[in-house]
Amino acid sequence: MISRLLDVFRAVWKEKGVPKAFRDAVMVPIPKKGDRLLCDNWRGIALLIVTGKVLAKIVGGRIQKRNKKKIGESQAGFREGRGTIDMLFTTRQIMEKARERQIRLFWLFVDLTKAFDTVNRVALRALLLKGWDGGVEVEVDFAEPFTSKKAGRSAFKINVTDLKFADDLAAPETRERRMQEFADRLQAAYDRWGLKISIKKTEMMVQPGRGEEKHTGEPCQSTIAINGQPLQEVEQFWYLGGVMSNDGSLNGEIYHRIQKAEMVWGKLQAEVWKRAGLTTKTKMHMFRGAVLPALLYGAKTWAARKDQIGKLESWCMARVRQVTNQPHQERTPDAALRRAFGLRTIESTIRLTRLRWLGHVGRMGGERLLRQLLFGHLQGERPLGRPLLRWSDCVLSDFRLLEINEAEWQTLASHRGRWRALIQDGVKKVEERAAEEKEKKREVKKGQRDRDAKCEACGRTFSTPRGLHIHTSKAHKDLAPRQPEQPKKAVKEKKGSWVQGCQVKEILRKYKQGRGWRYEVAWHGWQSTSHEAASLICKHALPEVEEFEKKCSC
Repeated sequence: MISRLLDVFRAVWKEKGVPKAFRDAVMVPIPKKGDRLLCDNWRGIALLIVTGKVLAKIVGGRIQKRNKKKIGESQAGFREGRGTIDMLFTTRQIMEKARERQIRLFWLFVDLTKAFDTVNRVALRALLLKGWDGGVEVEVDFAEPFTSKKAGRSAFKINVTDLKFADDLAAPETRERRMQEFADRLQAAYDRWGLKISIKKTEMMVQPGRGEEKHTGEPCQSTIAINGQPLQEVEQFWYLGGVMSNDGSLNGEIYHRIQKAEMVWGKLQAEVWKRAGLTTKTKMHMFRGAVLPALLYGAKTWAARKDQIGKLESWCMARVRQVTNQPHQERTPDAALRRAFGLRTIESTIRLTRLRWLGHVGRMGGERLLRQLLFGHLQGERPLGRPLLRWSDCVLSDFRLLEINEAEWQTLASHRGRWRALIQDGVKKVEERAAEEKEKKREVKKGQRDRDAKCEACGRTFSTPRGLHIHTSKAHKDLAPRQPEQPKKAVKEKKGSWVQGCQVKEILRKYKQGRGWRYEVAWHGWQSTSHEAASLICKHALPEVEEFEKKCSC
């Protein structure tokens, strides 16, 4: 079989032509999010013969080798060893460092209208044929055959990545005028290649600088325009599966991660979680393989606080208890459930993935953008007070917990296998140590509860002495102990009440003013019958007023 395919591919290469079976395709529409009555919310997918994809993979690999050094560092799509996490980490690091130095940033998130279907075919072929003696001409069949005059065949596995076909493009700029110039140049370049920017999906986000307030609320019109149409300015933007907020926080990201995990959980509710034929072990395998990746996507790029990790932990353990049929009433500790099913805590999982990613970036060359952002910083002044949590702060905290020397981590990370073994053992020890401390606290609390709040009649235990008293007073009235009389506190000598910094000496008289009563007040050091002073006395229930009323009634 392999030898026959090799003969076919050699013939294609010599004759400079592809068989019709390789070129024919069936277009299948796949719905995207939004109203399905709109044609723009559908994506066309070409179903091709597998043999043609093998040929395209071979040719595409040779093109990638030739253009590996020519592709810009900012392009992470369709490249070996790169992915969406690279751009997520880059974006978050830029936002974090700009927030640290109080630098105002303008973010332009560009979305193209059917990028792979509208690229100029002639220009694409000219680029591919430059310095290469082979070419591929593609025709698409759908119902009645027609010839496509445009489109770069993403389904055909030949992707020219240095043109930046991807729908997702993020561009930061520090000045509004320069951002407008960049948008104009970008639009002109896309026009030359037959690409069209979707104004509806292209949005602006402004990260506030020193002394500025962030944009909140509904989207509004931005001052940046493309083809004379102003873009929308938003508070959050969904970029490569992650939520970017204009204040650089992770609150929106944590909320959407829980929502995404909840969606995955709901889709598997009937088929997995409530299915009686599956064992608990199988269900936990599904939970680890489907739900946790949705919950922790991009977690290696986070600088999450304890309260944010707590939200993820609470949601995760609530679902684990549903899978294992261990409700809270059973009082089974979370650590026991994790130990029984081989689960790590959310904090340990994030710490492990973060250190793995740190080692991956540390092994990169100096020309890589990720490494430059990791060790670099921006110029500017920091704000007063405690700085906000940064990704590097989380890494340093991990080093202290795992007892890793900060000066030697690059040497340790240079060997991938040893680095992974080191951090796995360290994270495991930290998690075990934390579990032991929680168990000790739980035992101490449980022993104190058994010693101080245990009913002698029935043996029932209570979390507080008050609960024990209520129980005995209702269930065992005869055995209920009497509360000892509390000694009376000594009454302090009365010196007069204070009202807005003034001490009341005496209420002299009461008189009617308007619809209410007023008091003439004698203060220590001065006397006032003004309306303002009388109003102050009426607003406060002072002991002097009560004594005056008693004297008047007598």
